[in-house]
Amino acid sequence: IGEIHPKTAATHQDIGIVQCRSGDYDQALRSLQMCLEIQEQVFGGYSPEIAITRSHLGHTIVERGHDGDDLLEHRGALQQYRKALVVREKCLGEDHLDVAASYQNIGQSLCKLGDFQGALAAYRESLSILESLLGENHADVAIAHSLLGNVLHEQGDFQGAMEEYSIALAIREEVFGKSHVATAESHTQIGQLLTDVQDYDEAETRHRKALRIRDTILGKESP
Repeated sequence: IGEIHPKTAATHQDIGIVQCRSGDYDQALRSLQMCLEIQEQVFGGYSPEIAITRSHLGHTIVERGHDGDDLLEHRGALQQYRKALVVREKCLGEDHLDVAASYQNIGQSLCKLGDFQGALAAYRESLSILESLLGENHADVAIAHSLLGNVLHEQGDFQGAMEEYSIALAIREEVFGKSHVATAESHTQIGQLLTDVQDYDEAETRHRKALRIRDTILGKESP
């Protein structure tokens, strides 16, 4: 096949993913960069494969940041996520699930960097795409509402956060039922929010609901 071939690039990517999961982040970045260089020679500047590789590069940079300068790493990851978004919009159009995923990646990095307004804008773009493609009652839409709630909570907009968490909970109960780990997660988020606004009785009620669900599904011995 030779060194400059899509399958060779894919093998470098697979190796990089394994290296990242094993904690060898520097070597993973080298493998993913090799994959990217081959893909750019084969496909040119724009292809869905290149966007996937840039997303993996971003994720790996974030993981490496846990061992060092987290803010610096998030800036590097954000650069990769934004490049992936440009490629995906050009190749796939603006209304595509992969484009929504890129906006979520961007939102997470912006949130870590303290750019909450930028994060909200990115998450809302993602939510809009997901709702248009999947409808309002979908598990991925619930995640998008939950992410919005997290940013609003971090900003101190407790009312806005409660609205987003409540929407996520309603969707999860509709999609998964009342006894599901995702539903429990929504109760936990609401409980944490209620603790911050000093509504301790209702916060305890929410946390106990989450605990009952987890005990039922995972067992009381689960960590």
